[in-house]
Amino acid sequence: MGRLTRWLGAAGTLALWAALLSTRNTLEAFTHPLGILAILTCAILTVSLAAEGRPLLQADVWVTVVVLELCLIAGTWLDFRYLHQAEGLRSACFNFGLAVTAVVLVIAGTRLVTELHDRQSLRCRIRRISEHSAWRIAMWATAIAGTLLLAEFVRVDAAARETRESDTCENAASVSWRAEEQASLRQPARNVILISIDTLRADHVGAYGYPLPTTPHIDQFFSSGTVFENAYAQAPWTLPSHMTMITGQHVSTHGARIYPVTAFGYVDRLPDEATTIAEILRDHGLKTAAFTMGGYVGRAWGFDQGFETFRETSSWRIGEALDYALPWLETHHQKPFFLFVHGLDPHRYDPPRTFKDIPAPRYGGPLSAIRRRDPQYLERLVSGDGLDAPAKSDLEYLEYLYDSEVRNADEELGRLFAAIERLGLTSDTAVILTSDHGESFAEHGTTGHAFNLYDPVLRVPMLIRVAGSPAPPPHVATRVQLVDLAPTIIDLLGLPQSATRGMQGRSLLPLLSGAAIPDCPIIVEADALDTQAALILDGYKYVHYGILSHNPLNPRFVLLTLKGALSPYVRDEELFDLRADPAERHNLAALRPDIARKYKGLLFSRIRLLRLLHDNRFHRKPAPMPESARRQLRALGYLD
Repeated sequence: MGRLTRWLGAAGTLALWAALLSTRNTLEAFTHPLGILAILTCAILTVSLAAEGRPLLQADVWVTVVVLELCLIAGTWLDFRYLHQAEGLRSACFNFGLAVTAVVLVIAGTRLVTELHDRQSLRCRIRRISEHSAWRIAMWATAIAGTLLLAEFVRVDAAARETRESDTCENAASVSWRAEEQASLRQPARNVILISIDTLRADHVGAYGYPLPTTPHIDQFFSSGTVFENAYAQAPWTLPSHMTMITGQHVSTHGARIYPVTAFGYVDRLPDEATTIAEILRDHGLKTAAFTMGGYVGRAWGFDQGFETFRETSSWRIGEALDYALPWLETHHQKPFFLFVHGLDPHRYDPPRTFKDIPAPRYGGPLSAIRRRDPQYLERLVSGDGLDAPAKSDLEYLEYLYDSEVRNADEELGRLFAAIERLGLTSDTAVILTSDHGESFAEHGTTGHAFNLYDPVLRVPMLIRVAGSPAPPPHVATRVQLVDLAPTIIDLLGLPQSATRGMQGRSLLPLLSGAAIPDCPIIVEADALDTQAALILDGYKYVHYGILSHNPLNPRFVLLTLKGALSPYVRDEELFDLRADPAERHNLAALRPDIARKYKGLLFSRIRLLRLLHDNRFHRKPAPMPESARRQLRALGYLD
């Protein structure tokens, strides 16, 4: 084997390993095809030197070592943490590494079987095997992959150095509106109540035009508030969306997400160094309290940061959270406070009661029997795994259960709204109701959430009743997002602008005062199978699908692969004109490649920036999922 080939292979090997290990998941690096290719290359180098009888002190061996060290230095300088920002390249490298590794193994395996039957000396046989063309393929392939990664990292690093943290979402522009728009309020709010009803899609709320009476109390209470008609979640599942609510940061920046790439459940919780809205308000003298059902909105994930009172209930229903929240409100309402209340009712598909004005369909299908036998399994089947192409009668039954759950949550919230009125809090308390994500009823082939980025999953209610505001606009059509909530709360309370430092959303205070503000790019990220992302801007929605963790130890990846249901989640890209096609039926990516290319570039550059902001602030490794959290999530149907 030639020296050039050997040196290139050595250099490429170290470049690959530095990059792969920088993903902060060693097990994934070892099982990634490029990792296997790097292992093969190391083995080839060792066998080649041994077969040629080279002593370790020979010159070209030392040159190889020097090249490896130079690659290590270069990798450190370029900061290989940026690998996970190169989605397209990383996906291409997976396919490239898989193909090359398969070819090398097949050719070399065939050659090895042949040589083992040869009667010559062992050294001669090893030498002939090491000189086979398959090894040269592996060496050159490794060098090419390493070079591509190096080139990508140089480009990303250069772009990162030119980017400022403020380049997120017109946050600076909101400062200029601040004084004028705050002046239009009679007085800042004294208190804030934030309500999150998990899995509540906007179009099943009466205020958004839903024909069934699912939310009479919500509709009545917020009739004097503002309905944001086009509010989007930052992620299609609970953990990252809720962390966006309380940090005012995008998913890639706060980094609270689960990486189900192994069977061992490695997870990133909210970093202790992150600043939540509860911490900010506590430091400004407000009493802070949160009452949640736990799960992904619990201590295990860092959601308790800044809350002086934090209670995880034993039930998923918002009614139990209110059983604790209402006494707290009675005790603390005379001082400024921030109260967060969370329930998971619509997620469960097992309403505790029926309602005459929500008619039950005539249904005798299998889902009814499953619900009677094991409602937890029904929830997992519908929301977790997702039903593929369910029958119309199944969907009618599921929507009935869902609507009944929403109505039950609304009935419970009636107690909170009554308490706000009774305690005289309506004049100085801002109340916000929203959700972390919606739910799909097979509009695009499957039920549930987490695995697609269509509007039924992403569009959530956002209702704000502002204290002291003279005649706020009843409806706002401007597209807004959950990342806007934290800076909005800061402005509603009249806190200094410095309190929004590090937040990436924009205050909605101008919209609440009737002003018009420019459109802002909406970034959505999903990581249930690894990175999928969407960009919504100027009436278009671009979705990029990339399954980047094809790890054989990922049980969900294996399950979806075996059941043949992976194809809906791995489309290359989609482009929708939401003005002409609000149902997202016509993919224009192939018809309008110029727009798709533009939006893809903007989406990727934004996500790279957001992840750089995370890497520059937080330096930690994923922590193993606590067993208590694992049990709770298994009970909710998230884990098998």
